[in-house]
Amino acid sequence: MNRNLFIALVGALLNAMLTVLIPCFMGKTDQEFLKNVKAVYRANKDLVLTSSLIIAITIYLALEYHTDVAVAINDLSEMTLKQKLLNLNNLSAALPKDL
Repeated sequence: MNRNLFIALVGALLNAMLTVLIPCFMGKTDQEFLKNVKAVYRANKDLVLTSSLIIAITIYLALEYHTDVAVAINDLSEMTLKQKLLNLNNLSAALPKDL
């Protein structure tokens, strides 16, 4: 199995487990914030599969294309540096010699 696909599946499984287990670990509390968090988790149990699928796809795409994006960003940063040096050379050539 592809390593990136395996990591994506583990991420989706971890997302599903945490979505189910977090309300169980919280127990009874009198703090409003924790009550709201628990209520949100309970209300969104239907979305566990959808959320896990989105997490898996996001992780897979991030791992699959991170080198392509890094190379593209590096190329852009080098291009702008070259353009800056070229503009600096053009500016210095345009300046009067007696300065």
